[in-house]
Amino acid sequence: FLKKLSMFAVNKDTMIKNGILEKVMDLFKIGHPLIWKFNIDLLFNLSFDQKFRLKFLEKKEYFMNINELFKKNKEYRSIIIRFFYNLSLEEKSMPLFYESDCLLILNELIIKFPENLIAAELAALTLNLVTYPLNAKKIASKGRIKALIERALKFSDFHLIKIVKNILKYSDDDEANDDTLDDHSVISEIVEQYIDDYFMKILKTKSEANEFL
Repeated sequence: FLKKLSMFAVNKDTMIKNGILEKVMDLFKIGHPLIWKFNIDLLFNLSFDQKFRLKFLEKKEYFMNINELFKKNKEYRSIIIRFFYNLSLEEKSMPLFYESDCLLILNELIIKFPENLIAAELAALTLNLVTYPLNAKKIASKGRIKALIERALKFSDFHLIKIVKNILKYSDDDEANDDTLDDHSVISEIVEQYIDDYFMKILKTKSEANEFL
């Protein structure tokens, strides 16, 4: 019922004012999949409100709890990706994504995506996240950038080639220091190894309107 009510601004504002966030997060302690599902749907509806997003991000434990559901429960991933996308609109969320294993899960979802072109929601979230230098390096580290490039070239995926472009652009930042990650020069060298493949793809593509080009 609250999920349906939250679609209207006046109801959403009243819920937020009366501490709906804390109440909903407490309900996750009840180990019932149906309650989890409705909770996530409600959080998603509320996350279109910036004040709610900022309030949610104030508590690291809230983010990590949702990340655990994202990690362990595949049936919730679609709605959580959309919820995470809304959170990613706030710069404050970027360190939380970096500290979690969300980026590695997103990388795996992209590589194993069952259709030729990755889903728009998955692409949009990843594009946002890799504008943060540490996130860009993490998702591309340990040679993972190779799999992204090869899939983008294989399927002419314009969303995925944008992600590769952003990784290359934003990983080149002196502030993105983490000894466990590949530095920008390593990522750049790997990207450059595919220069012949890029040109061959351009030459073999006939359509001038092709977004991938």
